[in-house]
Amino acid sequence: MTEQLSATESELKFTLREADVEALLSFLDQHSQPQPTLHLSNAYFDTPSGDLHRLKIGCRTRRWRDSDGEQAEQTIKLAGSVVNGLHQRPEYNLPQEKQENPDLTRFDSQIWPSELDVTAVNKALMRMFKVDFERRRWHWLWSNSEQHSNLEIVLDQGFILAGGEQERIFEVEIELLDGAIDGLFAVAKILSTQFNLTECNESKAQRGFALAARTASPRH
Repeated sequence: MTEQLSATESELKFTLREADVEALLSFLDQHSQPQPTLHLSNAYFDTPSGDLHRLKIGCRTRRWRDSDGEQAEQTIKLAGSVVNGLHQRPEYNLPQEKQENPDLTRFDSQIWPSELDVTAVNKALMRMFKVDFERRRWHWLWSNSEQHSNLEIVLDQGFILAGGEQERIFEVEIELLDGAIDGLFAVAKILSTQFNLTECNESKAQRGFALAARTASPRH
């Protein structure tokens, strides 16, 4: 079986007013551990008939550069839940080869819904839209007398690109790396109280598919 990394991703997503950015950056630099900024280029894939989207499966490639050079991975996110800004989905990641399209056959066959013809879908994959953005990152260790949480906080700024159109990205994500989920909500409360964060139930992928659908629709 092909080696792959898998986990249930738990994160809170928020939108942020541009006027609050500098204050948020200063606060996070003082109260958490700054991490290297990444410039990410995501491409999202599906078949022309939307076989993956219909099953609430996300399929993307991601490319970036770090101290080790050019990096790339392919990711599958299966159907999960979104409640009050908390996004929880099973996620599977594999290193991406040089080709543009992901290769679904490299993932463990047991992750797929039984009704999905993986071989046929893999052959029909096409890029639906791109998301290019800068990701600023911080690590925050939260604890109380009984629990602890390791969290990553990110500020994403960039654009969704589809059909010659673009849509702005301006959001904060708080992800649980390990530990108690209570820490996720505790830190979110600290930040949202000070910086007017607004819960966001819509992922970048959902926004991208909506933009792609609008740009594909005939205009009168």
